Amino acid sequence: MFSQNINEKTWNSVNFDLIFLRLDFISHITIKKSLSREILIKYIQEGEFKENILLQTTDTNRELYIREIVSPVFKRHNDKLSVHKTIANTIEILIPIDFKTIIKAKSCNVNIMGGFTDIDLEIDEGNINLNQKIIKGEIKSVSGNIYCVNPKSKLL
Repeated sequence: MFSQNINEKTWNSVNFDLIFLRLDFISHITIKKSLSREILIKYIQEGEFKENILLQTTDTNRELYIREIVSPVFKRHNDKLSVHKTIANTIEILIPIDFKTIIKAKSCNVNIMGGFTDIDLEIDEGNINLNQKIIKGEIKSVSGNIYCVNPKSKLL
């Protein structure tokens, strides 16, 4: 069993117009509404290679960009057993309910726990749980399952 790395970062949302997250190594995303004007990111890493993925943040022109990158010092293993070495990253995002949010991920499970008014989500594969009756935005998935509690939602 491997230990966890837990990182938390906070920003004041009045300093930004949108947040963009590019999460290529994440396995689980939870999006909750913030009860304040703060944006909070809680990033949890597990697995043998957890130190090799970094969360990079930049802010330009009132836009907050957060993405996972491979550490520049990461040395790829060229053996048959390296396939079984794991990275299991999860992220919890607390944002104001009316804040413009764009999330792109490869393969993960997503739980949206709030009636957000401007959220765009794109994943290649995984599950998306829309646990609120009112969510405005665009949800795209190549081969993911989308669960929605609102019978009036349009799924194309």
